[in-house]
Amino acid sequence: MPAIYRTRQSNVDAEIRKDFYAARAIVLHFGSPKGGSDYEDHWVLQEIPHVAESGVPCLVYVSEDFPREILANRGYRGEVEVVSSDTDFSTMLQQGLAKLTAS
Repeated sequence: MPAIYRTRQSNVDAEIRKDFYAARAIVLHFGSPKGGSDYEDHWVLQEIPHVAESGVPCLVYVSEDFPREILANRGYRGEVEVVSSDTDFSTMLQQGLAKLTAS
C-alpha cells in the first residue's frame, strides 16, 4: 500500500474517531460481510466499550444474519434492532431518531 494512501486513510480514521467520540448520539449498523471480509471486520467494534460506558444514546441495527453475540462479547448490552432490508433500516432509523429527539 503506498504511503500516501496509508496517510490519507489514517487521517480519515482519525476524523471519524474524533466525530464518534464527540457525538451526542450514535447510530451503528452492522450488515453482512462484503468481499472477503467477515462479521468482525468493522472498525467500530473496538469502540464498543466506549459506546457501552459513555451514556450517549445509541441506536444499533444489525442485518438478520449478523451474530449479535459479537456485540455482547465486546460489552454492548443495549437494545439491538434487526433489519431485513435497506427500506426496513431507513424506516426503523427514522423511528429511532424521532424517539431520541422527543426525549
